[in-house]
Amino acid sequence: MTDEHYSGRSKILASDLLDDFHRLADGFDRPPKRSEMDQRGLYSARTYDDRLGSWTAAIHEAGLDVSDGF
Repeated sequence: MTDEHYSGRSKILASDLLDDFHRLADGFDRPPKRSEMDQRGLYSARTYDDRLGSWTAAIHEAGLDVSDGF
């Protein structure tokens, strides 16, 4: 996976996505839900879909278990 992704005028790095994902996961003590990412994250859940392939892939890419906290 390359670390660069261009969306419109902004350059979004996979590491930035995962940092924000971890920020929310740490706050919730579990992976965030899509709706929580949309409300509290720096990037929308759709951005994770587009960049990493799916929401489940984002959870795996962050090194978390899909079933944690659900």
